[in-house]
Amino acid sequence: MNVTASMIEFVLQKQGLNACVLGNDDCPVSTVRENRKGKHEAGVLYVCEDEKAPTPPKRNTGYALLAIADESGESARSAKQKHPERPLIEAAFSALRELDLWESKLKDALLQRVPLAEFIRLGWDMIGCPIAYFDRNLIVLASSEDYWKRDDAPREAGLRIAGQMPSELAVDLVEDLDYLKAAERHEPFYYENTQNRIFYGVNTFDDGEYLARLVISLPEGTNRLHPGQEQLVALYHRYLDDLYLHYAGNVDVVSSQNDALHELVSALLLEGKQTAPSEMTGVLSAFGWRERDDFMAVKLVFFEGVHWDTISLYLCGLLERTMAASCAFPVDREIVWLVNLSRSAWAYETRDQQIERLVEALVSIMRDYACKAGLSDVFAQLTDAHDYYREAVRALEIGQRHDPHHWYYRFSDYAYQYLLAKDTEEFKAEQLCHPALTALAAYDASHETEYARTLVCFLRNSQNTTHTAGELYIHRTSFTRRMAHMQEIAPVNLDDPDEILHLLLSAKLLGM
Repeated sequence: MNVTASMIEFVLQKQGLNACVLGNDDCPVSTVRENRKGKHEAGVLYVCEDEKAPTPPKRNTGYALLAIADESGESARSAKQKHPERPLIEAAFSALRELDLWESKLKDALLQRVPLAEFIRLGWDMIGCPIAYFDRNLIVLASSEDYWKRDDAPREAGLRIAGQMPSELAVDLVEDLDYLKAAERHEPFYYENTQNRIFYGVNTFDDGEYLARLVISLPEGTNRLHPGQEQLVALYHRYLDDLYLHYAGNVDVVSSQNDALHELVSALLLEGKQTAPSEMTGVLSAFGWRERDDFMAVKLVFFEGVHWDTISLYLCGLLERTMAASCAFPVDREIVWLVNLSRSAWAYETRDQQIERLVEALVSIMRDYACKAGLSDVFAQLTDAHDYYREAVRALEIGQRHDPHHWYYRFSDYAYQYLLAKDTEEFKAEQLCHPALTALAAYDASHETEYARTLVCFLRNSQNTTHTAGELYIHRTSFTRRMAHMQEIAPVNLDDPDEILHLLLSAKLLGM
């Protein structure tokens, strides 16, 4: 290990000794000696135990001096009297051995492929600050427990195993452009979050692709790590990089995207690809599902400008945590989600209550992460999943056109608009309309009358003369005469239900 004088200074200060390196603090140190008159050798940290303040060495001479002084500037001898049982040279030797031993532990941990959580503990033991390791989708790969605390009281470094980041922190990071833009940085960096906490970050790359980030939380009131800490973080991160690339794709939250249930659901929803009944039953039963459970398909899309690639997998995990009996996975700029209502925590409530609870949870997530959703109707045959996924897709497309300010769109609310849209795929709306209604509309345009509106209003009021006259603000007698004149211009059979349906559909197509 290339131990530096600055690293030794940091270890000694962490132990409570106010050690100070004089000159060349970044020079490598292979041994420690007492400072005496004469020639100094490169690679040696010379310890000054006497009272006289030593002269710092010139730059690039390859060695450094170490002395002790308290904050008031007391001499080395005065400070040494406070620690008579441990001379400075002994403490420096011990720090050098401790650093060498620490790197040996890092090498052994890498060779043994220890879990990331154990490796985080090794980092915390030496670096001495809260540590977390996130992937690019804001999945917590591992962290020290004190990373999630807001105070700086001393505590043991418990471990947080791979899993979901606390939602409030994820929302903060999604909104923190400095954090997101730092994904392009290959050198270590400092940044301040939206709560004015300062962090030190180092990114993990593979062939130039950003994969993960080591984050060190600085103690309150400080804005820089000790230079020796920065050097230790750089060394630690090199080993962490290698370990992460070994585990990449095997972290619990990420690997769940590749389990048999997700693969089955993905094939059914996106492709309509059917699986042998025995194979499907085996996969579903392993997760406590049945083919004839009640399901809903959901499609989510992110707003323009949202860093969806940074949060898509995190959001999939959050959706599955919100609704345990579900599968969510990213597809391009979208997230596809299948919910099993029969296996949810609300399975014993009515269907309407289940949907209401699902929508409430979904709206809360959508507002936090700037996305919208299309929801299918409930279906009770998993092999029909592709058809109902298309419902969610169409609901989102039509809903955003008609109600752009809504957060979610249920297909049942837009099926009528879908039907009208399908009618006009091959022909213009005017070609499909009832000829009597188009004739009345043309007559109105040239004579400044309202026969078309009167007819449509009459039909929508179930042919109730009183209600229609009231809505048009005319007398019943005037309404009756208007209807008679209308029949002379364009006769219609108001006793034929098919003709009535055609007239009402025509009114919708014409936007009346």
